Amino acid sequence: MSTGPVVETVTTPDRLAAVAPEWDALAAEAALEHPFLSHDWVSTWWEAFGNGTRTLHVLVVRDAGRAIAIAPLMRGRARFCGLPLACLETIGNDHTPRAGFLVAPGRPDAYDVLWKTLSREGRGFDLLLLRQLPGDSPTLRTMTSLAARAGWLEGRWPSSESPWLRPDGADFAKYLGTLSSKHRAYLRNKERRAEKLGEVVIETVTDEADLDAALADGVRIEGSGWKGKAGSAIGSEGETLRFYSLFARRAARRGWLRLHFLRLGERRVAFDYTVAYGARRFMIKAGYDAEFAPISPSSLLVRTVLQRAFERGVEEFDFLGGPDAWKTCWTRSVRPHEWLYLLPPSLHLRVAHAAKFRIAPRLKQSTVYAAAMGAMRRRRALGSHEAARLPQESA
Repeated sequence: MSTGPVVETVTTPDRLAAVAPEWDALAAEAALEHPFLSHDWVSTWWEAFGNGTRTLHVLVVRDAGRAIAIAPLMRGRARFCGLPLACLETIGNDHTPRAGFLVAPGRPDAYDVLWKTLSREGRGFDLLLLRQLPGDSPTLRTMTSLAARAGWLEGRWPSSESPWLRPDGADFAKYLGTLSSKHRAYLRNKERRAEKLGEVVIETVTDEADLDAALADGVRIEGSGWKGKAGSAIGSEGETLRFYSLFARRAARRGWLRLHFLRLGERRVAFDYTVAYGARRFMIKAGYDAEFAPISPSSLLVRTVLQRAFERGVEEFDFLGGPDAWKTCWTRSVRPHEWLYLLPPSLHLRVAHAAKFRIAPRLKQSTVYAAAMGAMRRRRALGSHEAARLPQESA
C-alpha cells in the first residue's frame, strides 16, 4: 500500500554517487534543458569545490520508489546584511551559470513535499538561498509562492542577464544580415587580416583521447589575456582547473563536449569550452591568445561556431554569463536570473531582511548616499594620484 512521497537527505559523496542512475532518469523524464542540474555537473562541482566549510544536503523525493524531485542543496555559512547566518543554499558558486530544482512533469506536488521538508528544517538554518534561477523558472515561481503562504520573508537580487539566440533551422546568411553593418564590416576586416597571417582553420575536440593536450592549450590561451591577470581564468586556481578538467572528461564520455579552437596554421589562437546538451549549446568559457588580439580571433571563432549551429539545426545557443559587448553584438535577447532569499520569520531576521531589501535600496537612491559615494571616489582618486607622484622604490 502506497504511503505517498518520501524524502531522502543525501549527505555523503558516496551516496551522491549512488543516486546517479535515478538522477539521470529524472533529468530525461523532465526533459532538462541545460546541463547545470545534471548529476555530472553537480557531483563534479562537489568534488572540486566542496570542502570542510560546507556539507551536502541534497533532497531526493521518491514516490512508489521512483525519484520525482531532486533539490541539490548544501549547508554552510553566509553573511546577510552583515550577519553571519546558517545557510542552506543551492550547490554552486560563480562557476554555476544556472540552478534550480529538478522536478518530474505533472508532479507539482513534489514542490509541496520539498517545502514541507525545508520548512520543518527551518529551525536548523537562518537562510534558504536559491542562486541563479532563470526568470521563468518554476522553482523561482513556486518556492516564492509557498514561502509567502507560510509567512516566510522573501527577497530577490537580480543577477546576470545571459545573451542567447535561437538558430532553430534559420538561414545563417539571413541572420548575419540582421546584425549591425558595423559588426559585419568588423568581421570582414578581421578575416582579411587573419588570412594574411596563415591558413585559418576551425578545430573541434570532442573525444576523451584528445582531451588533455587540447584542454592544456585552452587553459594557456584563456590565461594569456585579461582573465589571467584578473584571476578569473580556468587555470587561475587549482579548484577551478580541477572542476573544468573533470567535467570536460565526463562531458566527453557523454558526447556533450565541444572544445572549439581557431588555428592560424598549426597554432591555436582562440578557444571556447562549449557543451552540447540535447538540441542546445552552452558556451561556458571562451578566450584568445593576447598576442593575436589585433585580428580578434574570438570573434572569428564565434562566427564559425554560430554558423555550424545554424546549419545543424541547433534549437538554442546560450552565451551564458552577463551581457558583455562581445556577446551582445550577436544577439539582443537576454535571459535574466535572480537569487531568491527565503528566511524564517524570526525577529532578528525580520530586522536584517528589512535592512537589506527595504532600507539599503532606499539609501542607495538618496542624494546623501550619492554625495558620500562621490566624495569617497574622489578621495580614492586623489590618493592614487598622490601615490603615483611619490618616488618608486627600486627593486
